[in-house]
Amino acid sequence: MPYQTFFVLCRIDSEIAVKRLSVDAAVQVLLGQMFETQELEFLENTEDLIEFDGGWKPDEGEALTVSIPLQTDLLINAVLNPLACDILQIEGFSEENVRAIFSGRIENGNAVVAIQKFSSQQILEHKITLFQNNNVLNRLTSPAFTLDNKLVGLLQGQTLIFKSFHNIRMIFDLSDLYRAATDQDIDAFAAHHCLTISNIAEFKTEVDQVSRKLIHAIQRNGVLDDHTAQEILRRAELVGIDVNITEGRVVMPSEKAAIKRILRFLHDDIYEAPLSRQRYVSNSKRRV
Repeated sequence: MPYQTFFVLCRIDSEIAVKRLSVDAAVQVLLGQMFETQELEFLENTEDLIEFDGGWKPDEGEALTVSIPLQTDLLINAVLNPLACDILQIEGFSEENVRAIFSGRIENGNAVVAIQKFSSQQILEHKITLFQNNNVLNRLTSPAFTLDNKLVGLLQGQTLIFKSFHNIRMIFDLSDLYRAATDQDIDAFAAHHCLTISNIAEFKTEVDQVSRKLIHAIQRNGVLDDHTAQEILRRAELVGIDVNITEGRVVMPSEKAAIKRILRFLHDDIYEAPLSRQRYVSNSKRRV
């Protein structure tokens, strides 16, 4: 099934809505061919799909994946039931805060959605835009916009595939992957049966934004649920990280740098190179 119906995704703060574009038959064919071509180009040389964890930047031949059904289900439902979507009123296009233009098709019973990024710079009505007609320049007076020359995302079922976090976050809210722990989150972290924090109030004053993000990531990944304090100690010794244990619990240090070092270790951000035996902090990592 080719791309036939076209939509815009509008986003105001954290709320998103989908509206349908009304196009004539000639434009429908043109857009359908464009989206098909861009899908092929997007997938060309994409050999590895890597689950996005907030830290890995893809190399050539790689793409990232994430599942955010609360947001992407709106796109899938639009493709499956296009007539249920309101038609976008072009006259008020600039007020809609359009973030993406997309289209979908059905493949083996599942929706495949091709997504272009859209920005206000693509709206032409705010500029003096001239077009040629019978060798005479005329000024464009009706609302108009341009389309992008590539996809920024491809939705296959519940899996969103993308290559640039910077571009995709302009469309979807992925902030939870980077959310920093609140004071309440730190209270829950401190209450974990695997940890001991002697002074929680003092601990909160020592953890900066980076450490709070690490705490949130550690809670999300469940590493403390999967490993005992003794196992954490043994693994930490292998990479030269000092860990103290009291009554079967990991004792969190009270000094800012030491806290961050332990948190990085728990988040798998510290590794030892197998040849040089040098230890590094990794800001971008992927599973092999």
